[in-house]
Amino acid sequence: MPTPSTTSATRTGPPFAASTCIARYAPTASDSDDWAAKKDGVVGCTKTASPLDRFLRLFSDVRAGEGFSTLLLSINCGLIFAAYYIIKPLRDGLVLAEYSAEIKSYLQVANVLALAVSCRSMAASPTAFPGVA
Repeated sequence: MPTPSTTSATRTGPPFAASTCIARYAPTASDSDDWAAKKDGVVGCTKTASPLDRFLRLFSDVRAGEGFSTLLLSINCGLIFAAYYIIKPLRDGLVLAEYSAEIKSYLQVANVLALAVSCRSMAASPTAFPGVA
């Protein structure tokens, strides 16, 4: 079994978050496979929380260094929801201007079916969409 080490290494990440990580084991020739499986032996990182991280912790579980990404994701989701709420009445108005309310209900069913098929296909083949996991 490898012996614990007190070696520390500086990990680089995004430009706004550098951290110090402590290696769990020092690599030896006999345990090279075990060392590679542990992703260079890093067990835990200690990061200092920024004021943004501490503010976002009021609303959710945000760890040190995740504040900027969390804020960007929240803004992205908010913009998607806002666009949906703006576009939906416009779409409904255009459909009703051309067709009857009966056709509008059939189009909503078609939207649900198309979404179900696309979700099923993405779930069935995770290798086809490597970023979605």
